Amino acid sequence: MNHLHRIACAAVAGLVAAVSASGCVAVAAGAVAGAGVYAFHAGKLNATLDAPMDRSYEATRAALQDLELVEVAAVKDAFDAKVTARTADAKDVTIRLEKVGDSATDISIRIGTFGDEHKSTAILAEIRERL
Repeated sequence: MNHLHRIACAAVAGLVAAVSASGCVAVAAGAVAGAGVYAFHAGKLNATLDAPMDRSYEATRAALQDLELVEVAAVKDAFDAKVTARTADAKDVTIRLEKVGDSATDISIRIGTFGDEHKSTAILAEIRERL
């Protein structure tokens, strides 16, 4: 199991523990339904997309365009991709994709230096909508 999968599993376990302790199942289910399962740590959002690398890459670029983010650069090979964009307030958006199987791609999203969980989850939700 790779590092991102361990992070995702730990995040899910923590979410389940928090929900069990607080009894707030509806809020947790809504959060998971909106952007899917993800982990936000040290300013970076990490998740796994249930789609091959090529579809994930095209969905990422389309989502950024629909969100009116200015694409700065996009590079891709058979194993990895990196898309960079800029927000209206001049923050850099860096999205990295890594092929983890024929039908799975790991994704990481960082906005600015310190990250922005709200905007990162919105971008992830837009990408997943296009898959």
